Amino acid sequence: MNTDERAVAAALREISADARPVRIPDNLWVRGRRRHRLRLIAVVAGTAALLALVAVPLAWAPRSHPVRPAEPHWSIPSRVRVPMPLQPNLVDAPNGPASVVVTGPGGFDAIDLSGYEDRAIVVGRDGLYRYVRDLNSLDAGENLLLSPDGRYLVGPADLEGVTFDESAADWQLAVGVMDLTTGRVRTYGQGAPVAWAPDDRLLVSASSGLYRLLDLNSGEVTGLGIGGAQAVAFSPDGRQLALQQARELKVLNLDTLAVRTVAELRARQTLAGPGAWRADGRLATWNGSDCLPTCPGGYTDFRLSFVDVTDGAVTDARVDQIEAASARLLGWQSDGDAVVVLAMTSHDPLSPHPGAPQVLSLHPGGGHSALITVTADADRIDVARDLLDHFGGEPRSGWAMFLDLLQVRLPQAAPWLAVVAVLIVLGLTYRRIRTRVGRWLDRYLGSEPDGG
Repeated sequence: MNTDERAVAAALREISADARPVRIPDNLWVRGRRRHRLRLIAVVAGTAALLALVAVPLAWAPRSHPVRPAEPHWSIPSRVRVPMPLQPNLVDAPNGPASVVVTGPGGFDAIDLSGYEDRAIVVGRDGLYRYVRDLNSLDAGENLLLSPDGRYLVGPADLEGVTFDESAADWQLAVGVMDLTTGRVRTYGQGAPVAWAPDDRLLVSASSGLYRLLDLNSGEVTGLGIGGAQAVAFSPDGRQLALQQARELKVLNLDTLAVRTVAELRARQTLAGPGAWRADGRLATWNGSDCLPTCPGGYTDFRLSFVDVTDGAVTDARVDQIEAASARLLGWQSDGDAVVVLAMTSHDPLSPHPGAPQVLSLHPGGGHSALITVTADADRIDVARDLLDHFGGEPRSGWAMFLDLLQVRLPQAAPWLAVVAVLIVLGLTYRRIRTRVGRWLDRYLGSEPDGG
C-alpha cells in the first residue's frame, strides 16, 4: 500500500468512526401497513367525493321542461340516433310529452337484466331519449300508439308498468296508457287500442269486435255499436269517425251514433291512415298496385286519391306515387303537404330488409321531402300528429345526452356506491383487527415454555 492509499484509508476510518448507525424501528412493518391503509382510504374517500361533486349538482339541477308551441325552436328533431348504453326508462325518469317513437327488431340490442325483450326509443319534446320496454314485441304506430299531442303512449298488456289479472279470460284486452309527463301507467281492460281521437280519447276494440271510445280524463266508456274495420280516421274536430269495412267506406257520427255509407272502394283501395280526414271534408285513400319486378318483394305502389265525404266523388291527389311495404298517412301540413310514414320492412320473416322507415312530405303537384332520418336498426316509427308543422329541429348533442344520462343514473346508483364504500371500510377494519389479533396470539403462544 503506497502513501496515497494509506491516507485514503485513514480518512475513511475517521469518517466511519464519526458515523452513527441507522436505527430501524421495531414497528417498521406496522408503520408501512398503516400508511398503505391510509393511502387506500384516501383514494376511496377522494373517489366518493368526486362522485358526490358530480352527482349532487346533477341530481339537484332543474330538469329541462318541454318547450311550448310559442317557442321557435319547438320542433321534431331531424335525426334519431341509437341511444346510449344505460339509456333511462320513461317509468323511472319521465321527461314530458314526446314527438317521435321508434321501434326496431330486438330492441336495439340493449342489454336488459329485467326480462324485457323489446323496447322503443321515445324522443321527448326536449330532444332527449327515453326507453319504454315490453316483455314481447313493440311496433310503433301499430300496437304502440303516440297520442296526437304526444302526452300519452298506449301499448299492449305486457308493456312496462301495466298491471292486470292474468287469470282473467280477457287479460289480453288490457292496455297500458302511460302519461309521459309523470311516467304513471294506467291499465284499462276495455279492449285493444285502435286509434287516438284528436282530443286524446282512445278508440279500442272490445272482445266482441265492437268499438268503444274511452275518455282518459273521466274514465267514461261509450259503446259505438260498430267495429271490425280495416282502417279508421277521426275527423279534425273529433266528432265523426271514418271506417273502412271490407270495401265500404262509412262515416259514424259520434254524437248520434248514426252510420252512413259514403262510397264503395275499389279492390286494393284502402283508407290512407289515422290522418286521412282533411279539413275540407275529403278522405284520403291509398290505391295499391303491384310494382314487381322493379321493386323488392313484398312492396306495393301507393298512390293517394280523395273521396268526398258528402257525395263520394273521387279525385286524384296529384302527389308522387311511392313504393313501400306499407304506408300510413299521418296528416297534413299547413301548406297542404301530406305527411306519410313508410315501412320499408314487412313483418313477413321471408321479406327483404332494405332499410329503415321513412317519414316524407308529399308535395301537391309532385315532389317529396324526407323529414326524419332514423337509425338503420329501426323498422317502425310514429309521430305526434299535432306537430306535423314542426319538423327539422336540431338533434340534441351527444354531450347533452350524456349529462342527462348522468343526471338520471347517478342518483339511482348512489345507494349502491354507498354500499360499496361501506364494504371497503369494513374490509379494511376487519383486516386491521385480524392482524392485531394474530400478532397478540403470536406473542402469547410464543411466551409459553416448550412442552407446556
